[in-house]
Amino acid sequence: MIGKNSAPVLVDIKEDTRIARDYGTVDTVTLAIAIYNEVLKTRIGKPDEQDYKWQRACALATVFDVGRMQGIREERTRRRQTHTDSEAEALTVTA
Repeated sequence: MIGKNSAPVLVDIKEDTRIARDYGTVDTVTLAIAIYNEVLKTRIGKPDEQDYKWQRACALATVFDVGRMQGIREERTRRRQTHTDSEAEALTVTA
């Protein structure tokens, strides 16, 4: 498994922000808000995190990380499906 810290940053902040702004959906925003609020609920009131800006930054980082995990899982699912389709085709051809 690739650790969070070893993953290369492959985003272009300006371009990706524009794409998200232009093509984002209400569902995506709703999910991001739910994740953000959940993180804030778990972080607020901790003695080492009295700085609200830090709390918000941590919540936004979590939204980013969850999006990254979603993308990884979608890619794995796509690859599994492609692999399964290839196996089925190979069985059909040899039968």
